[in-house]
Amino acid sequence: MHNKVVVINNELKLTQLTKSDHQQVRKLMTVVYPPPYLHIWKDDASWYLEMVYNKTNFEKEIDHPDSYYYFIIYNEKPIGVLRVCYNQTLIDHPDKKATKLHRIYIDQSIHGKGIGKILLQWVEGQCKERKDEILWLEAMDTQQQALKFYESNGFEICGSMRLDFEIMLPEYRGMHRLYKTL
Repeated sequence: MHNKVVVINNELKLTQLTKSDHQQVRKLMTVVYPPPYLHIWKDDASWYLEMVYNKTNFEKEIDHPDSYYYFIIYNEKPIGVLRVCYNQTLIDHPDKKATKLHRIYIDQSIHGKGIGKILLQWVEGQCKERKDEILWLEAMDTQQQALKFYESNGFEICGSMRLDFEIMLPEYRGMHRLYKTL
């Protein structure tokens, strides 16, 4: 099975993940995830990486009928992952047709090139085509750079929650739900 490719521009494209990509995704995320998040874990982030990127969970996420999961490819090199989940109700706005931006991780060495903004605009375009009213996501309340990025792109905080991961340092367990009306 060939992976579907979405060309965003000359430098940036998305390649839809399949089950056969499991090992490559896992390897990529052991490079991409730890640098910005290592400080929040009592271990070396391996617990989280195993929880999210184990074969069973990865296949479950790939098989979800409303989930689209991609490698982010920049200049022909995988630099991260993007996962979008359509038909995901936002509890703060249950009457609105919504999509969740579930996961966007980009290698820190690539930050500052506008890739996050371009991908966010692409996701918004997909949601508008589907006639979604809201795009939403969850972000750590201590990740000020990420919160500032989302707020500068029109997202507003609409709720909060706490993660119950005991292996995560308690001061980093807070999460905000953010949304943007489309």
